[in-house]
Amino acid sequence: MATQTERAATRHRLECLAEDLALPRDVLEVLLGYARRTGLDDEDLFRGFLEQFSFSGRGNQAPIASAATPPYVVVGADTFAVKKFDAREYIQEPYYLEKNIGMFHGWRGTGKTAVAVGVSLATSTGGQFLRWRSPKARRVLYIDGELPAETLQKRIVDVARASKLAYTDNLRILTPDLQPEGLRIPNLADPAGQQIIDEIIERENPEVVVFDNLSTLCRSGEENDAAPWQVMQDWLVSLRSRRRSPLLIHHDGKGGDQRGTSKREDVLDFSIQLKRPANYQEEEGARFEVHFRKARDQHGQGIEAFEAWLRGDYWAMKSVKTANDEQIRSMLAEGMNAKDIARELGVHFSTVYRIKKRGGEA
Repeated sequence: MATQTERAATRHRLECLAEDLALPRDVLEVLLGYARRTGLDDEDLFRGFLEQFSFSGRGNQAPIASAATPPYVVVGADTFAVKKFDAREYIQEPYYLEKNIGMFHGWRGTGKTAVAVGVSLATSTGGQFLRWRSPKARRVLYIDGELPAETLQKRIVDVARASKLAYTDNLRILTPDLQPEGLRIPNLADPAGQQIIDEIIERENPEVVVFDNLSTLCRSGEENDAAPWQVMQDWLVSLRSRRRSPLLIHHDGKGGDQRGTSKREDVLDFSIQLKRPANYQEEEGARFEVHFRKARDQHGQGIEAFEAWLRGDYWAMKSVKTANDEQIRSMLAEGMNAKDIARELGVHFSTVYRIKKRGGEA
């Protein structure tokens, strides 16, 4: 990526070109913005500029209408098939790769922020959270849209203690209560708000950006309307092209899936839902099931559903299948019939019958 000195030199040279070509100031800003977003150096930028406008010297007038369109690259399949790309490493094994766009979603109070904080702590220190391991430490920017600072602070301290993780300067926090009076976290459904966050990202240089949560950070349009989401989706893809890995936190709706337009799922590489167990009690706090709803190119035991429970200074974990079997045995022992158990737990009747046949009622 170009240094500040190189960017200043690029701006000066483009200003001279803009003057020679009689280009308006807004065209210059488009070119500079494109260079900043893509990380192009001077040579790449000027090569694209020359190819786009095909100017050969002083006084040539470039077509203004096309000046806002950056030069797109098209290659043949024979070239593309043998092109070497950098291997993507895991941010968290076995589900979260570099340049992934992912989402955790769940009903209010299921533990979404605890999980988002845990993933951020593990990623920023190269540690482990729940069943997921971060092979190396990476810089993380955590953008919070709603919590009081004291509440977020407590979540970080509690999750760090239970997960045996440290909190370091590698995890950067952007939260409303730390801002000057009257300054809100930008609306990320608005390109102007995205530009502000882009500047923060350029300054902080994180590999992972956590957005907690979409409802408070994206404040334009209706959640069920796909059109406003397109603005956010285009920006997320641009973050990925700059080797950032966005992680979204979102609410579930009354239907039991992520709230709002289903178009959000299209761009995701993984989608993980947090659900309360059927026998959950309010006093149990952060106890939830983890279900992979989408896991692009991931299969097998690593993405099986499991239950996690924050028990003060440690996390208790077991597979959802094991947890369900234990609940079924307990309900059978209390004298409940198989159909009622299946209905309450949301499992098939045959599952209950199988356990009962093996003597689960004892």
